[in-house]
Amino acid sequence: MIYKIVPLGEGYTDVHELLEIARTNQHRLRHFVILKAPGEHETAAYSLLLILASAEKSRFQPLYLCREGIPSVDSKRYTSFVRAAEESGFTPLELEVKHSTTFYSQHQYQAYLLSILKLQRLLERDQSIWS
Repeated sequence: MIYKIVPLGEGYTDVHELLEIARTNQHRLRHFVILKAPGEHETAAYSLLLILASAEKSRFQPLYLCREGIPSVDSKRYTSFVRAAEESGFTPLELEVKHSTTFYSQHQYQAYLLSILKLQRLLERDQSIWS
């Protein structure tokens, strides 16, 4: 299976795009994930992650990420994401992860996130190698 994190921006329009992806792909929704990254001086930055199922007969699973643009759980973007998850019949999962700035590159950070998601069994497995 090929996993690809598709980075979106950190702003309001990016979160609205993420929610539109969720709305128009209801049949492919798998998980709504909130990533909490502790920052300096005990503040946190939240990222929103939408995990879709692979397309029919595909070995590609997309993950859409709005990275660390949300400063608190009181943010409208945060509550909109939680509301969209609940309206779709999901409970958003919250995971604590390292902040992206602790990594040398975004590629390294994305590999780290994929590893955590695999350990949590949130990603599909390629059935051909497991059967």
